[in-house]
Amino acid sequence: MKTVRVMKIVSDDETQLHSLDELMRVFCSAKRYAFHRLLEGRNAKDIIQHLPHQFRLNKRYAEDAFLLVQG
Repeated sequence: MKTVRVMKIVSDDETQLHSLDELMRVFCSAKRYAFHRLLEGRNAKDIIQHLPHQFRLNKRYAEDAFLLVQG
């Protein structure tokens, strides 16, 4: 079971906002990459194992990116 926490950023620190923007950019790129690999007919397990190495994401982000694309 996965737990999701919704939070609001109240800091005016630009570095934190830039880090969040960078994370979301990488996550969206991982979703696009996974989508195109699915269209090519690749195995789901192989895609999930390749995403962390390609985009420097942890396993949870890689699985979530793939599940969003699969839906």
